[in-house]
Amino acid sequence: MNEERVHTDEPSSLLLIQALRSHLSLLMIKHRTPGLNIAVADRGKMIWEAGFGLADIASSRPMSPDSVYHSGSLGKTYTAVAIMILLDRGPIGLDDPINDHLPFKVHNPLGQRDITVHDLMVHVSGLGADAAASHWRPGRSLAEELAAEYSSEWSPFHGGRLVKRWTHPVGTAWTYSNLGIATLGLIVERANPDKLSFSEFVQRYIMDPLGMTHSCYPPAQHPDFVPPHIWAQTTTGYSRMGDVDTPTIPVYFREYPAGGVLARPADHLRLLLALMNEGELDGYRLLSPQSVRSMLSPDARLGTLKDSFGDPVSEQGLVWRLLDREFPWTSFGHSGGHMFGWRTEGRAWPNYGSAVVVAANQWSLPDHTKEAAEIAEFVGNWLRHRQIENAPAVDPATLSYVRGALLAGAYRIAIGIPGEMPAGALEAITRDSRDRGAVLRRSVNAEWDKAFFSRGFAAVAALPPTLEAIHRFWKSDASEVDLATAHAAYRSLGGRPDAGLLWKLLPPEL
Repeated sequence: MNEERVHTDEPSSLLLIQALRSHLSLLMIKHRTPGLNIAVADRGKMIWEAGFGLADIASSRPMSPDSVYHSGSLGKTYTAVAIMILLDRGPIGLDDPINDHLPFKVHNPLGQRDITVHDLMVHVSGLGADAAASHWRPGRSLAEELAAEYSSEWSPFHGGRLVKRWTHPVGTAWTYSNLGIATLGLIVERANPDKLSFSEFVQRYIMDPLGMTHSCYPPAQHPDFVPPHIWAQTTTGYSRMGDVDTPTIPVYFREYPAGGVLARPADHLRLLLALMNEGELDGYRLLSPQSVRSMLSPDARLGTLKDSFGDPVSEQGLVWRLLDREFPWTSFGHSGGHMFGWRTEGRAWPNYGSAVVVAANQWSLPDHTKEAAEIAEFVGNWLRHRQIENAPAVDPATLSYVRGALLAGAYRIAIGIPGEMPAGALEAITRDSRDRGAVLRRSVNAEWDKAFFSRGFAAVAALPPTLEAIHRFWKSDASEVDLATAHAAYRSLGGRPDAGLLWKLLPPEL
């Protein structure tokens, strides 16, 4: 680690920082990452910024918390927020046909109906996949570039003769589309009453008021379009192939509202904090609470649609991707990649007030490494376990009863050992440790009640070895612990409702 800034003295937040320090160093060795930087929030406030490795290999310039990344598709979230700002203020509606706000007409020839703003926000316009119309030099105006793209029958992917521009009728399939999000950027540019360019609108209404001092959304990530203090902090991106790190050739997105942000992690973290706080941060109202909820809720209109991998798109919000909606550790976020030099990830867990933004200056080939996503997964898992550690206390008798019942269920049902348990099994495992038996407590104050453990174990050991039988048991008077208390004890013991050998042994809470 090169440099860090710690903004907390809260013990559990400090533990998270400590865990990340070690994990990031090991992860960079695993993926041979040149450099990365990170910003983390917990309980609604930023707690840590840090830089690891090199921002530029040739000059040995170290990565710092203020090093600026190329966002890739992480930038799409700003386009979504800009649309919602205009929705709050009235110039547009989600169900408006996009042609109401464009200087040219867009028509899906596979048809059925007009494309709406909402269709573009959830990737169901019928457009095929594309590569953000990447180019070697800054291009024409956004309107000119998009008009040229829509005039082509083919996407530039794979040489321009493999992926059609239009692949499905409107609203019938999900396909991730850079062109679709860029079109939303043009709508922002055309519909805002201040007559600002897209870049100016994002700067004035999102970045500046949120205090994003090292961020911009230029029409091209080029020194001619970027403030000098930001350009001086930009990192060099690398495509590693084997043991060789090759600096990326400058690539410009003609569809730049699909991914043209330059920023440091701590700045993007402020956007996540605002959204977790119902659209407000440090006294600035970015969005109405209703608009935030709309962005970060599964869209019922997607119905049974599937993505390009055949998976349901129920985790698609308005541009934002939603994860684990049915669990307390639900999160929202977006990843990004700028060819072929940077990978980014920003994710937030609103129930914990926690978020992480990480940027790595590597897009390895032939297949890209996933250090940014792996770091977000690490934070999410750590938060889940912290919630288990902070679970409400359960009295020793109840905890022992549930412990005994779960252990018997593990043998009888979870792994399904047939036949009756051996005579004396319960007695053998409940001998007190002072008598050199099997019960080994980590301290004399361990939550242990032999009698209640034995009753829970014996009750489940006598059941037929089926899930149905044990579920009936927990819901009946035969159990000495009601179902809600059993779930609380399960969580206190370190159990999670989506993983592990025992999680199916308890029926869902009523």
